[in-house]
Amino acid sequence: MVSVFLVSAVAIRVKSRWHRENAIESIASKNIRIINIEDLEKKLSQGEQWEFRKELDVSDYLGWILLIKRDIPIIYPKDAYKPKEKGIYTSLIELREKLTKTPYQILNIELKREVHESDAYENEEDYRFKESLYFTSLQKVRNYFSDLGYNLHDIKHRSEIDAP
Repeated sequence: MVSVFLVSAVAIRVKSRWHRENAIESIASKNIRIINIEDLEKKLSQGEQWEFRKELDVSDYLGWILLIKRDIPIIYPKDAYKPKEKGIYTSLIELREKLTKTPYQILNIELKREVHESDAYENEEDYRFKESLYFTSLQKVRNYFSDLGYNLHDIKHRSEIDAP
């Protein structure tokens, strides 16, 4: 008999109870999280946010790298007419085109520790660093994270990291 079970988003197929218990122990002891790119795509499309916690050189700040997939707005009437003047409708069409081309957003932030721990609303002055990047595919996101030294398989759900 073959068992399939999930442990922290890791699918494990084992043949015996002994293997299953050892697999669970191994994953729990190493705090391993494995998520494949297809599952991540589904979760991002459902509105979930995923991220890494950044290690910083100072203790006064906390850092995160947040990954989201932005929703493409539905605009009615769809391309019914082409207005000559720029207005709300044309700016929404431009936004939709931009989001269609680059749906993945990475927000790289460093926030004052005292502001985050006090649960106060953040102001622009509270950020030491704030950068927003846009990507066309998850493969390009993976490459960006690799350049920073992160593995996309180790990404965690936003609720696990206590992000702002």
